[in-house]
Amino acid sequence: VPTDINYWFFRTEGGNFFESFLDHDFVAMGWNNITLDDIRNKTVIEVKSKIERVEDIKREGRSKKQKLSDIYNKIKRFDALQKGDIIVIPSSHSHLLAFGEIMDDRAFQAPAGEHGCDYEKRRHVKWHTPGIPLKELDPTFDKMRRGWHAIMNVNEYDYYIDSVVHSVYTKAGNSHLVIKVQQTSDINLKDLAEVLTGIQNLMEIVNREFDLNENISQSSIKIYLQSPGLFNIKNSGIALLLTAMVMGSASCNTDEQPPETKAGIENIQTHHPDKIDSLTARMQNMNINF
Repeated sequence: VPTDINYWFFRTEGGNFFESFLDHDFVAMGWNNITLDDIRNKTVIEVKSKIERVEDIKREGRSKKQKLSDIYNKIKRFDALQKGDIIVIPSSHSHLLAFGEIMDDRAFQAPAGEHGCDYEKRRHVKWHTPGIPLKELDPTFDKMRRGWHAIMNVNEYDYYIDSVVHSVYTKAGNSHLVIKVQQTSDINLKDLAEVLTGIQNLMEIVNREFDLNENISQSSIKIYLQSPGLFNIKNSGIALLLTAMVMGSASCNTDEQPPETKAGIENIQTHHPDKIDSLTARMQNMNINF
């Protein structure tokens, strides 16, 4: 996961466009009378003057200037989203949140009404998740959705968003393994402890097999487990990623690895099947989606 991408919370007109956005892989911005050509080729003064005219903004003083600036800045920001930026959208009343990735370099114009959306300025999006119930997410997401802007930077929540979007990833020199617990009943402390210990033991085996010399004991973890919930294990180095491959994570394609890496993984799987099977069984007991 690049460290220079940004994270955005994007409104859906009270959820009216939520399904359209998901079904047709885009997000859209309003104020159709202000075109992308206006934003890109006219001066700020010219664009704000047009906004004042077409939006019929009549308030005086600071509130008028603020309104003009707000509209201009939102459209400008929408056009400037980077390819790879992550976007979060809410359904009606934010009962569901969906997470996606901007896939184009600049915004484009589409006919009003296309794909059930009246807004013409659009960005292509690849959705990484369907709508996830807010109650199944970290309480941080409840704070995130309370902003009232049409588009809002939420970089401060990047860790929580990454944990939802990805299962296995690297960022800023650290490896992450996200374990998602699907069971709805209370989580047994012994089961949880055994899963974490089993992962650490397997990391030690990987560390030795690949001669990585990593300090596995320095691995850290953040837990949000309200059944369902998740925990994100972080380690400096690659032992955690290789452990995910050994465990057979669906997010890891071992066929794409170098021959020596693939051979090392298969060697561990051959010589330590009991440890792997025991860990897998414990994870299944907790209904872990891995």
